[in-house]
Amino acid sequence: MRIAANQKVFSPRSLNDALSIIKRRPGCRIFAGGTHVQTAAAGKARIQQDILSLHNIEELRRIYRSDRLLELGSMVTLERLIRLDDAIVPKGLRDTILAIPQPGIRSLGTVGGNILVNPRYLSAFYYFSLSDGSAELRGPNGSRWVSIAKLRNSENQVNINSEILTRVRLPINVWSHQIFRKYDSRENGMEYGFCGLASVHRGMLEEIRVSYVFSELPQMRNRNADSLLTGKRLPLQDRDVRSYIKSFNNKWSDHVPEYLDDELMHTRLRNLSAWFIHSLNKS
Repeated sequence: MRIAANQKVFSPRSLNDALSIIKRRPGCRIFAGGTHVQTAAAGKARIQQDILSLHNIEELRRIYRSDRLLELGSMVTLERLIRLDDAIVPKGLRDTILAIPQPGIRSLGTVGGNILVNPRYLSAFYYFSLSDGSAELRGPNGSRWVSIAKLRNSENQVNINSEILTRVRLPINVWSHQIFRKYDSRENGMEYGFCGLASVHRGMLEEIRVSYVFSELPQMRNRNADSLLTGKRLPLQDRDVRSYIKSFNNKWSDHVPEYLDDELMHTRLRNLSAWFIHSLNKS
């Protein structure tokens, strides 16, 4: 990344100082780990705005866990997160981070940065979104909590202005089955993946959420299909599984534009859906 001679770089040591800088200079580019900018342009990206680095704000690196939720400061690195005990980090979140193969990216990349990168979708956004994660946004005029699923507007841009993502909250001990898988398309270079969450209790499927995820597109869900399986006794009937998979097939052409379509991608996601649902029958 190149810094112009007339640019200023701010490195506050407290959140209050950072908010004071934003108030004086609302056009600042906020930096967390900076991995997306570096990898996107081989370290040669030009940024015109002044830069506000969150690197020295220790309070954004805190982790808190209770019986019901996991709370992460936005500057917690992905590598630090996966090094925590399995009892702290949900399996689906761990799988999401391990889908990033480069240790260097994981050691610099942060929870907040992975959620807020524009315009692409990165792994953590989908997992937090599907599992009802929420984010605290703080600005010079106050703070607010917002569902991560609603952080982006209709044009897929992160919908915040002169605010800092400070904390992320994730409900835990909700899902008995979690899976995340990510792949690269050889046809179009797009990353894509599968995220599945399910809660099984005493032989009943209490809830299921399945999402096809794409780096260049919003996630593809079928809430109606999820609701039809919710409340059913296990094992599920083959006709229920076939109907569920078919409902995703019917949405595919409307969701994925032709220039990004890839038969292997479609087949792999369809097979993962079937495998995930059949795995619930073994509970």
